[in-house]
Amino acid sequence: METPIILEPSKGVPDQLSEVLQSQPATEDEKNAGRILRLHRDFLNGGIEQAISNLAAIDEVASTYCAAYQAIGLDEAFLIWKKAISLAAASQISGEQWDALDDEYDRLIYGNGANDAIEWTIVRYIQCNPKLFEQALIKSNNH
Repeated sequence: METPIILEPSKGVPDQLSEVLQSQPATEDEKNAGRILRLHRDFLNGGIEQAISNLAAIDEVASTYCAAYQAIGLDEAFLIWKKAISLAAASQISGEQWDALDDEYDRLIYGNGANDAIEWTIVRYIQCNPKLFEQALIKSNNH
């Protein structure tokens, strides 16, 4: 028997749930959570510039991913990504500016402690809206 996924905000989004949200979303809320996780985890692996570049490499519209932050109430993160995407589109961003944006996002993530605030918020959003994530939770439990 499969062990069901346990959602604990301090532990972030379980990898199998993240994978389902990114690759097999059934609802708009699942899509938004998956988009956030894609950008966020790409940031953790290489910064904002790399995350935006990764989306461009697969012909995804970065602003759609950015808007997902706002859709679940992560307004500060939304503004950081919006600024970065706008500057990148205008080719008006230096390495120092990328670093400053990375630092700003990093402070947002870890400014209140050791837990990842972005993933914490996604887990809490799922916990508060379980019906909107029912399919992803079922799929990830069977994954």
